[in-house]
Amino acid sequence: MEECALVGIEVPQRDLIELKDLKQRDAQFSVILVVGMDGIGKTTLVRKVFNDKAVIRHFPLHAWITVSHTLWRVDVLRILANQFHIAAKETV
Repeated sequence: MEECALVGIEVPQRDLIELKDLKQRDAQFSVILVVGMDGIGKTTLVRKVFNDKAVIRHFPLHAWITVSHTLWRVDVLRILANQFHIAAKETV
């Protein structure tokens, strides 16, 4: 979806950023769960926060992972490690 076509995402985006205070450099590692019915814009909202330049500049590395019910915990950790290596421009 084109960013200009997104309507009403600014307030939830700001609220999510402020809720976890994602702009603080000394923020501890944490997991943020965004849940709701299918089709209400959860992925769009999280992607906007994930790509927000004010958030990104406070973290040396960041990763995006989609978790399904079929992934094992070790697989999630492998995928995250791979994403961090890619972000750091290192080989795995």
